[in-house]
Amino acid sequence: MAGSINTITAMRLPNGKEIAFVDWSDRPLFSTADILSGATDERIPLFNYLVGDNVTGTQNFTVKRTASERDTNISTPGAMASTEEFLVYAIKPEVLALATDEESPTDAETAEPRFFLDPVPAVYQLMNFMRFIYIDLRVSLKTMQQAPFGYFNVGFGPSFAGPRNGIGGSPTQEAVRALGIPIHIGGQEKFEVALVNATGAALDIGISDNDPLAPTPVQTNRVFQVRILLDGLYKRPVA
Repeated sequence: MAGSINTITAMRLPNGKEIAFVDWSDRPLFSTADILSGATDERIPLFNYLVGDNVTGTQNFTVKRTASERDTNISTPGAMASTEEFLVYAIKPEVLALATDEESPTDAETAEPRFFLDPVPAVYQLMNFMRFIYIDLRVSLKTMQQAPFGYFNVGFGPSFAGPRNGIGGSPTQEAVRALGIPIHIGGQEKFEVALVNATGAALDIGISDNDPLAPTPVQTNRVFQVRILLDGLYKRPVA
């Protein structure tokens, strides 16, 4: 970086390119995917739709949700606009546990809190998801970051403590892992973030009893809304 700690004006990237901090803001980019229990999709892309489009949903949904401002804030699907740049400092996942209407279990528009403690996912449901999924970030078709889902610590949202049926907690930002080297996405450069299930195994995130000695009922209408945030510096020049 150039300048003192109080007057940083530029950053030199490993490829030699220098980024001048003019009209930059601390603003994350985010995108959401809806995942229905039993999904076998091998690649679930994010950052590929705008507000008003369909939210990315797994193939076992027959009806997908219409995206709102809580689902995404990008201006160009799958790429930076010509006026934009982004320096990714961290990748933060967020998981909300919901359920669809039992009468129309494959309709993503009906997903809402229906089970105890929703939208907080049960630990064993979340771990059943994490054992298969990894996050893949590509820029101009080049893989820039790839690691299991659990590697990217959540770092925000409710923190719970106490017995299984106890309710309590507070907002938290814990153990967020900053990237060793920021990832640069330039103007008009294409990028993709995907949740990858390389085995194609069914994601049984609806498992409702983790007792290994008992039959395991499955909530077939269980939905995980997974929101991925690219945290860092965002540039959109005014001219």
